[in-house]
Amino acid sequence: MKRLLATAVLLAGFSGLAQAASLSYVGTSTHTLTGYDLTASTGLSNGTNIFKMRKEGDGVFLIGNADIKLTYLGKEAGHTNVFRMPTPTNAFNTSLNSVGDTHTLTNVNAGLLKFSFFDLIACLGIKNGEGKTSHTGALGVFVESARSVLLMFNDGGGDRDYDDMVVRMEVSPVPIPAALPLFAAALGGLGFMAKRRKAKA
Repeated sequence: MKRLLATAVLLAGFSGLAQAASLSYVGTSTHTLTGYDLTASTGLSNGTNIFKMRKEGDGVFLIGNADIKLTYLGKEAGHTNVFRMPTPTNAFNTSLNSVGDTHTLTNVNAGLLKFSFFDLIACLGIKNGEGKTSHTGALGVFVESARSVLLMFNDGGGDRDYDDMVVRMEVSPVPIPAALPLFAAALGGLGFMAKRRKAKA
């Protein structure tokens, strides 16, 4: 009976692992959007408060391993900007991509996520976790839910609207291989049978 209980706990643990993935933002500095132009694709508007990645250590963290889906939501910039994930690979380019384009990463490890924005005209950018006191080449984050955030770049154009390039990041738990729970159940069953035989002997 104890072996069966242990197997049930093990299976419950696998199920919990599949549900654990989420995004967490670390940082407290905020910024109120003004002159914002991407309301149609993002749902945000002037007056919305976002987080501004201001100091070293501010950033988006992944809790638990997960698959990540990135969606390009558009740009207001005259400059050409790129979003890189994993760095230094370009996932999106404002001159090449269309609103709604997606990029998927599988089985991403937990921790500070490795992504960045870069302005190819002004030759400046920012990495997740880096922080920046000015608004030039800065990164903003809007938390939609525990599994979805908007990543918002303010390039070298001299404004503070954080709509020069916007990317949605969504996470989903890494699926458990179908054979894993079956294997655990089989082990539990074998253990139970061995214990029964020993008790009969």
